[in-house]
Amino acid sequence: MNIDFNHSGTQQMPVREHGFDVIRSLAIILVVLQHSWTMLDLDLSVNSIQHHVYSSLIYGVALFIMLSGALNLRKPQPMMQFYRKRFTRILLPFLIFGTMTYILSALMGKYDDVNDVLSGVKMYLPFMLTGKINEAYWFIYLISALYLITPLMQRLFRGNGKVCRYVLIAAIVIWFLIECIMPVSSPFSIFLYCGYYMVGVFLMRYLFKMNHRFTLLVGSLCFVVFFLYNVYVHSLGQSSFVAECGEICSMFVVLSKVKFSTRILERISRYSYFMYLTHFIVIRLLYTFFPDAFPSSWITPIYTTVIVISLEYVLCRIMDGVGWVPKKIVGI
Repeated sequence: MNIDFNHSGTQQMPVREHGFDVIRSLAIILVVLQHSWTMLDLDLSVNSIQHHVYSSLIYGVALFIMLSGALNLRKPQPMMQFYRKRFTRILLPFLIFGTMTYILSALMGKYDDVNDVLSGVKMYLPFMLTGKINEAYWFIYLISALYLITPLMQRLFRGNGKVCRYVLIAAIVIWFLIECIMPVSSPFSIFLYCGYYMVGVFLMRYLFKMNHRFTLLVGSLCFVVFFLYNVYVHSLGQSSFVAECGEICSMFVVLSKVKFSTRILERISRYSYFMYLTHFIVIRLLYTFFPDAFPSSWITPIYTTVIVISLEYVLCRIMDGVGWVPKKIVGI
């Protein structure tokens, strides 16, 4: 399938969606890898080279946000139509799996405030509204906030004329300078990801003008340079927004230029939201019931990720083939 980005009043340049599938698939793989790592407490070993490499690669959420920006900020949409489509897509599956997670976590004694059925019923809504069900769900609240301001941003960056381009560039430059001078203290900052949201549509909107091979070459070289610099900065016990932003953007550029895909990648891309909502449940079950098979080793998150993605892929394929499963409600 091709996606058109308006270049002028009469011309449209098609951008193949294969790159989108690759970006979304890699993003969910990186998210699963991140949680497979942190749930083993391997992120506490800050002096290991594995930690520095890991910390310099786990940017799955940023890729998700940039891709969302590239898709949602292309052109204005009727506000209520946008809200109905997007919030139905993310909130219904979240309500279902968030509730399941809440019940399972309460039964396992994960909540100090939930000790019996009455307290469980009482704390359900506050936990849902404040993100206390599971810390992995913070992304849902982030993307919901971005969706709320998307209609405004769509109108602000409407069209591809010079004025729009300059406004978009100015907004990105201001965001970049603020992040460099006064970096956010939390990686969950709405301001941080609002910037990546804008960068996503900027790169996708103007990327088609560049030669394909040249873009791949420059993007790949930039990724290697920023990645190695990022590892070096992490090894010093520091962080660099310039290195992180450069690495994420170059990764996005390279992946968006991919012109091939497979059915498996396309399906992982389509199943990515379901995988996001449920992957940590699968990880926790594997780590709880098979501790000897998942030791605290740097290689464990790698094969854990392969197992989790494979299991959830098979489950999604089964649900895909069952006609009575409401796919939009379960997030596939």
